[in-house]
Amino acid sequence: MRGFGLAFFIVFLLVGCSKSQELKVEQQEYYKKSSLPCSDHRCTEVSISIPFVVEPKGKIADSINGTLFSKVAEIISFEELPSLDNGYNSIADSFVKSYDDVKRDFPQEGAPWEANVKGKVIMQKTNLFSIELDHYVFSGGAHGYRGIQVYHFDPRTGKQYSIDDLLVDKVGFSKLVEKRLREKWDIAAGVPINSTGLMFENDVFALPLNIFIYPDKVVAYYNVYEIASYADGPTEIVFTNDEVQPFMTVFE
Repeated sequence: MRGFGLAFFIVFLLVGCSKSQELKVEQQEYYKKSSLPCSDHRCTEVSISIPFVVEPKGKIADSINGTLFSKVAEIISFEELPSLDNGYNSIADSFVKSYDDVKRDFPQEGAPWEANVKGKVIMQKTNLFSIELDHYVFSGGAHGYRGIQVYHFDPRTGKQYSIDDLLVDKVGFSKLVEKRLREKWDIAAGVPINSTGLMFENDVFALPLNIFIYPDKVVAYYNVYEIASYADGPTEIVFTNDEVQPFMTVFE
């Protein structure tokens, strides 16, 4: 009986620890509009919708929230090092202030600016917590830029995973992605990867910066300009989980 009681206590502890690591997330919304007059009913504005880890409080939440904040700041802010202590409003304020300064100095400056960031949780399991950031920014010029990025975390520690962390067989996965990419772009095996208009550095295939892991699929995603022109748009290659399971650590 004493052994049974000890075993039960250990199981209870393990279950308790597992539950304690479950992340609770709230979607937070931020909006800022320039006080300067609008143009043709279009105003300079910023909209941010971001998942924010609220429990458990401590280093795990701080690590994930801090990483996401810095990524959004890189996309929108004109300040070098905005602080999470000042919140996402400081990022929105920076973008609008930059437009206002330009507009006051150059009244004939063209269309109003725009920045939108929408984040959402796309995967949450024991060893993986993934957030997708879909963003569009226009700050002058011929057109804006839209991109989609993903950030993977270990929910047990708050540490951000690199692509290498996600892959148990990077070489095998790279070969799989390249094979499907060549099929998509009609590039025969053995010929240079850039032969039909792609723009890989030094004509050498490379994995995308973003690999999205969803409950039912995995997507290798090249944003605009990553390997092709703006006119060509982004390139995505979709795999079933069964296809990539042998190559990825998160399916172990």
